[in-house]
Amino acid sequence: MASLEMSYLQEGVAVLQGKMEDLPLLLAENLTQRGGTLYPRHEVKKIIVTGGKAIGVQIKGGQTATARAVISNADATTTFLQMIGEDSLPPGWSKRLKGMRPSFSYFITYLGVEGQPALSCSNNEVFPQYDLEQEYRSLAAGEIPAASSYYLLAPSLVNPSHAPQGYSTLCLSYKAPYHLTGGWDEGAKKTLVEQLLSQAADMLPDLRRRVVVQVSSTPLTIERMTGNRWGAAYGWAQIPRQAGLYRLSRVAPIAGLYLAGHWTAPGGGVAAAMASGEITAELIGNRLREEQ
Repeated sequence: MASLEMSYLQEGVAVLQGKMEDLPLLLAENLTQRGGTLYPRHEVKKIIVTGGKAIGVQIKGGQTATARAVISNADATTTFLQMIGEDSLPPGWSKRLKGMRPSFSYFITYLGVEGQPALSCSNNEVFPQYDLEQEYRSLAAGEIPAASSYYLLAPSLVNPSHAPQGYSTLCLSYKAPYHLTGGWDEGAKKTLVEQLLSQAADMLPDLRRRVVVQVSSTPLTIERMTGNRWGAAYGWAQIPRQAGLYRLSRVAPIAGLYLAGHWTAPGGGVAAAMASGEITAELIGNRLREEQ
């Protein structure tokens, strides 16, 4: 974690002007300006493999697109076991994949509040106690302890465009297991919202009376929105046997297929996922030039 933090900070810190969703929109604009074609809202159902080589993709509805190289940043289990299928994978690959563990997910409460929060920093990670091993044991057992560490983010403190004048945005979140004991029903969500608001009151005593908008998401929400198995927030769990060089290689075991995103190196988070894309693109560019 220390090495990741150092890599984020060594060349200075930057934030996006505007909202976070502007980043993929800017990437999309750049791609089309360079002659690329985007197919938004077209779900890829299959990676076409012929003669042991990936040659394109099949879109839901039957349409196909061929390519000299196929890159997947989708959930790795979906990529290999559903879009390709075990029969087309080398012996032992599916076994390794099934033995890997996704990271934990999040329970998040998004708040719109009156006024500006009295915070000096927009990104706050709060540790009520420091027995993190016990916290992770609880998460692995499907529980979120009442005194868990939590995030208190204030996006509009950095980018005022996140909220109308006179209001601001906050995000409160816990690390969360996909398989919560008792399930993710309305009662569980209400309990966790109350826990988060109670904990956040230590830093923002008047928070409750200022809330005007409140929306929550669970690991099931994140799984549905991103396609990440179990709502994994960081791809594979960042444990020694799955970290760094031990993550899946960006060169897949099928010719012509490559990986990018948090299921490959260097790891999870926006900065690491974008770095993986840059590295994979450079690798593919070099290989295609060698083939010419």
